[in-house]
Amino acid sequence: MSFPRLDHATNIADQLNELSAKVKTRSRASLTDANRILETISMRFFNALYGWDLVNLNTEQANYPAVDLGDRTRRIAIQVTNEDGADKITHTVAKAVEHNHHEDFDRLIIFFLLPRKPNFPKKFTQPADCPNIETWDIADLLKQLQELTDLAVLDRAAKMLSDEMGRIQRTDTGAAVNLTHFDVIKYAPAKLIGREAETALLNDAWAKVQSHEAKRPHVMTFVALGGEGKTSLVAKWAAELAHLDWPGCDAVFAWSFYSQGTREQVAASSDLFLREALTFFGDQAMADSAQGAFDKGRRLAQLVGQRRALLLLDGVEPLQYAPTSPMPGELKDQGLAALLKGLAASSQGLCVITTRYSLPDLQAFW
Repeated sequence: MSFPRLDHATNIADQLNELSAKVKTRSRASLTDANRILETISMRFFNALYGWDLVNLNTEQANYPAVDLGDRTRRIAIQVTNEDGADKITHTVAKAVEHNHHEDFDRLIIFFLLPRKPNFPKKFTQPADCPNIETWDIADLLKQLQELTDLAVLDRAAKMLSDEMGRIQRTDTGAAVNLTHFDVIKYAPAKLIGREAETALLNDAWAKVQSHEAKRPHVMTFVALGGEGKTSLVAKWAAELAHLDWPGCDAVFAWSFYSQGTREQVAASSDLFLREALTFFGDQAMADSAQGAFDKGRRLAQLVGQRRALLLLDGVEPLQYAPTSPMPGELKDQGLAALLKGLAASSQGLCVITTRYSLPDLQAFW
């Protein structure tokens, strides 16, 4: 006999244990996006499960002290970690006191993505000028899940977790995949009609990457008016690669500078993209540094170019000058310009771009 509540709870616990193992593997690798994975999945999971409105505080301030997620309305803060040891508790509490987090939060949950959390340090006492400290692990969550009466909530949380796990799946080929900020596969049509030539160009370019051919494209741009199917083309091609377990890929990173479906993003900047991509490709120090966008873009080009990486950049036009300007199509953003020129000059992988305007910045490499 199947008990839906127990089935959902067990499924969630199993996926969290699998996530814990994957994060540990990524933390030991040079390609690491472990922290971002933990923050993103935990935020979505807790919001789906408990109806909270957690936001990622690290997007407000780089390396936000003591906590990663916060719901200021409900006065709940969460530190997410896969570190084992009481030192994590001691450090988190000290930082929370130092930065007066009790002014914004009443609860501070340290969520250990581990089967079993560490014990509180010996002689630990709850500081008066600090949110109330709670420690959770996967076993604690399982107990809470088994007590929930709303099966729809459990089902929603389980499906959300399955979706996120699919996005970060490390394939049999060893490719590190991050589609968190642009789930390109989501936009793949069931059938693509009349794009055989363009698909053949992409397939040929990636085949040359796999065979290490010297004379091949490093950067491919698909230029067309809005609504003509640029994203659908690249998404369908990427979905087919994903179905084949990303053959030949060392890493896959996708990003959209365009808000899919309805409107363009207001912010025309590569800052967040550079931070996330540098983190994913293994240079957290540069990601968090005060270096300018040009230096970060140049560093990212080095990191991406030294491996067979597939970089998918959708809707670049918000970072380009309009065709009616004195510099039509040129990149306004120095970080993205440095990245693309660096990749065009030297890369073991492939960067695929969709945009409404041609990129004269890369004319020297045509």
